[in-house]
Amino acid sequence: MNYCITIVLLLLLQFATSSNNIPDDFTFNGNLTLDGYAELGSNGLFTLTRQTYGYGHAFYTFPIQFKNSSNASVISFSTTFVFAIVPESPIRRGHGLAFVVSPNKEIPGAHPGQYLGLFNDTNNGKSSNHILAVELDTMYSSMFDDINENHVGIDIDGLNSIKSAPAGYFADQNGAFRNLSLISSDPMQVWVEYDGINRQLNVTMSPINLSKPALPLLSLTKDLSPFLLEYMYVGFSSSAGYFRADYYLLGWSFKMNGQAQQIDMSRFPKLPQSRQVLNTRLKKLGLLCTHAIAAARPSMCTVVQYLEGRAQLPDNLGNIIKSRDFGEASNEQNVQLPTLVTSLTFSEPFTSPGR
Repeated sequence: MNYCITIVLLLLLQFATSSNNIPDDFTFNGNLTLDGYAELGSNGLFTLTRQTYGYGHAFYTFPIQFKNSSNASVISFSTTFVFAIVPESPIRRGHGLAFVVSPNKEIPGAHPGQYLGLFNDTNNGKSSNHILAVELDTMYSSMFDDINENHVGIDIDGLNSIKSAPAGYFADQNGAFRNLSLISSDPMQVWVEYDGINRQLNVTMSPINLSKPALPLLSLTKDLSPFLLEYMYVGFSSSAGYFRADYYLLGWSFKMNGQAQQIDMSRFPKLPQSRQVLNTRLKKLGLLCTHAIAAARPSMCTVVQYLEGRAQLPDNLGNIIKSRDFGEASNEQNVQLPTLVTSLTFSEPFTSPGR
């Protein structure tokens, strides 16, 4: 399925208008053009790709002026976004996602898999692409000289990164490098900032519970003017190959010639549990339901509560499963019976579909 739709997400869109009336300062979300498998779920989760052998694009609908009309030099820009990647399993993953500056919203001829929905086998590396990307790569590819299967790279017109580093951040306290797993299913924040005066591109990332690290993960001194056109589109691309992964975009802010606004994380929608955690819970529940002692088996009503998240499996479930005598396990091993969760608190989605 390959489709292209334009949607207007009903959020607080804050923008400034340049002299040519093109919005160049916004917070996620305003007008987005979706392509491929990108979609907005009814739960407010924005997903780029959830299929095998597919890609998803999400671009800001309006073109943005990236070059100074007087000297054709690229203007300073700043963006920050929060993402999460939920793989099928630690060894069954997609290929990754990228923040993209492109002359087109649809990127004609793009292939999924290792091409990240950006290039194909004939145009990769060609100067006519005029594409800048910061890739969050989760699959090793020798054809692109990848350093590993968990890295961040700066790409210009192709997927052989000009500069790359293992995913992670430098701690402010002592400067020590801390690894991050891109496929951990945990939300992470990325900052991409270009200084048009000093011609320096910085990429920084961290877990969302930390403030922006002082030292960037990647720093590239390069004039982007020869590679970008005067007007460009900004957005995201992700892709999967034989294995799938869910790519979630939780927040995004962008600004030309200034600092991108901070992202309000209190309005994030709730992420689904990772498949690995969910599969482990289902296996434990299956063992409990088939216990040799009838008294240890949960009722159908309780099973439904487990599956809906309204009841918690007992902390010492292992003792219950291993015990041959449920009464003995309850008395001597202090078995905790399942407890019902009487109330749940969810983060309010930052989208309100249908309103």
